Amino acid sequence: MKKYFLLLGLLSALSVCSGCASSTGVMPWGPGVYSLSVDVDKTLLTSPIDAEQKAYAEAVNYCGAMGKDVEVEACARKSARWHYNAKLVFRCIPRKTAEEKSKDAQKVEMF
Repeated sequence: MKKYFLLLGLLSALSVCSGCASSTGVMPWGPGVYSLSVDVDKTLLTSPIDAEQKAYAEAVNYCGAMGKDVEVEACARKSARWHYNAKLVFRCIPRKTAEEKSKDAQKVEMF
């Protein structure tokens, strides 16, 4: 019976920590280029995409604080024994006007 409660407690702890993540923070990579790396604990509720989403969200926040948009240069995901990792290399670019965004959407529809 004790083993059952121990297992239940362990599963509860894992589900609480399903979003636990750590980040290197944004670091300069080159002239106008930045990088960051995010680790997300591997649980039943996480996937490599979670690490990538958290990295992208951090880049959006970083560029957004400067009134700019994110342009991703490269993104790599990997799975380690206890966590998922995403590395993102990006630029902060001037925000597009509504007209420019509309033109980009039209280009996408053509494909």
